[in-house]
Amino acid sequence: MLLPYSTDATLYHLPIATVSLIVVNTLIFFAYPLRTNDDLSIEQVIALVHELHENGALSDEEFNQIEEDAEQEEAEEFLIDEETGEEEFELEAPEDVSIPAPDPLSLQYGRGLLPWQWVTSNFLHADIFHLVGNMIWLWTFGLIVEGKIGWKHFLFVFFGIGISECFIEQTLMLFSYPTPWSCSLGASSIIFGLMAISMLWIPANDIQCLIIIWPWSFPAAGLGGFYLIYSVVLGLMFYGEGVLETPGTDLLHALGGVIGVGVGMAFLKYDLVDCDNWDIFSVWAGKHRMSREEAHEMTVNSEPFQAKQKVQIENGLNQIRELLQQGQAPQLAYRAHISMQQKYEGWHLPDAEFLLIIKQLSDQQMFDEAIQAINEYFRTPRAKQNQVRLKQAAILLNNMQSPAQALSTLAKVNASELNDRERAFYRQLAKKAESMKDDDVLDLLGD
Repeated sequence: MLLPYSTDATLYHLPIATVSLIVVNTLIFFAYPLRTNDDLSIEQVIALVHELHENGALSDEEFNQIEEDAEQEEAEEFLIDEETGEEEFELEAPEDVSIPAPDPLSLQYGRGLLPWQWVTSNFLHADIFHLVGNMIWLWTFGLIVEGKIGWKHFLFVFFGIGISECFIEQTLMLFSYPTPWSCSLGASSIIFGLMAISMLWIPANDIQCLIIIWPWSFPAAGLGGFYLIYSVVLGLMFYGEGVLETPGTDLLHALGGVIGVGVGMAFLKYDLVDCDNWDIFSVWAGKHRMSREEAHEMTVNSEPFQAKQKVQIENGLNQIRELLQQGQAPQLAYRAHISMQQKYEGWHLPDAEFLLIIKQLSDQQMFDEAIQAINEYFRTPRAKQNQVRLKQAAILLNNMQSPAQALSTLAKVNASELNDRERAFYRQLAKKAESMKDDDVLDLLGD
């Protein structure tokens, strides 16, 4: 017996949801009386056989063989008195016998699409061995997936896989003939989905297991891959066995694994999970053997990353241009610039857009924001620094009553680079600032 119990992967969250789901599954198992239909009467069995035959699910040959077997075994045991050889009672006509449906909370086949069963069937288990086996695997792979993304995202993944798999399964079996046993139940498909996600996120990390009583470690990709392939092969081998063609349980497990692959890939594609460069793509590229700095540099310098970043930068610039074109919220355009600057090393807001942000902030009397944007403008080499300093001095002088700061700003202007109109404006501002300072006008911002 193979019992997985832990992993050496780096985890960031406690398994709160995983433990809670194990508790809920266990409580439901002991509290809810699952209807298995394992104790059908001989009358119900015979009625079911007749019904299957009438609806074409049983051929004449199969029907005759079943009737012959029933006469030799079941009918003799239950209907014939051994001493007298007389019938103890007479069977009801098959058409008068009620045939029970599977448990209403299980995932029923051939009875339509029943959405509540896409949730409830995942919490039912056939017996204690089914429950214990599933809970051990839920602990192992729930520990990994929840440990990477936290309990909220984990519950979304858990129910997303379960509901999706049950919907597909019930749809595939929509036109199968319903019998008292035409259903499925258990969390196995979800667990195989979590196993597939773990294979993508920590393929080279070890999962610690017990083989009977001996501890052993297996790479997640090897352990998960073995069981997924095993389930597909086993499911295909037994598909369609018996008088009713239904997919084997192991094949349905693999369907959950396929969904898990899609979920795991989506989390990696959209950077929703931190795998410390141990995900399948990083391992393939050899990043798991690098330091964080080396792996980051390799990623940043890669062509796909640069192409993706170029598109994102272009989208950000278009958003800023759209806000400026509307002219109603220049502060949002400025915040978008700051956000892009913090996020992308290659971000540079063109002068035209930067100057328009400053102008619109000033025109709409958002002077504090305008001064903040102007100071940001000076942090990188810009073509219009002298002109922007004139604008800054005008705001400090005319709107913020700060002549000392205005003079300090004007002192940084290279007057020789100004045109005649700008030079005249420069002299006007300097004269007014000196006058206000000489008249002891209160400088709100200080010298």
